[in-house]
Amino acid sequence: MNPEILRKYLPQIRSIRLFYYLSELELKSLLAVSEIVRYRTGEKIISQGEPSEHLFAVLEGSATVSVSDSGNEFFICNIQKGQVFGEAAIFMTERRTANVRTSEDTTVIRIHKADMLSFIKHHSQGGIKVLMIILKGLLKKLRNTNIDFIVEKKSDVQSDDIDPMIQDIMNNL
Repeated sequence: MNPEILRKYLPQIRSIRLFYYLSELELKSLLAVSEIVRYRTGEKIISQGEPSEHLFAVLEGSATVSVSDSGNEFFICNIQKGQVFGEAAIFMTERRTANVRTSEDTTVIRIHKADMLSFIKHHSQGGIKVLMIILKGLLKKLRNTNIDFIVEKKSDVQSDDIDPMIQDIMNNL
């Protein structure tokens, strides 16, 4: 990574949990294989269905996550400065399951899967730290998804609720 760019973004990089616990040497090694990428408002960072090859962290700006289905776009969540996304690419060879589009001009740090795996292999202590942070982040996302699913299920009309509603309508005809 260009030393001038590194100096500019080092405080933001250090504040991201994924990098926070790394030693100076570990951080330097990981940043050596990382890229800083800038996106304009409305640009896609990730497209649903494309190969999963990078992990990202937002340095500046924000983005939205959505899923395309039958020509419709469904909002999933927002990604803010300091958050990591696309981390499943490190573990899986599946294609992307969602779109990520910038909400404003956004700068991310991008790390290729092969580079991350090489870092984990050659810097075992730093690799364990990174893997634990990724695991914790994925578990938090899973928990939030489960909570959203439960809330959605509770808000659905149950079949036991429909019969009295139909009966009430029929009685008032």
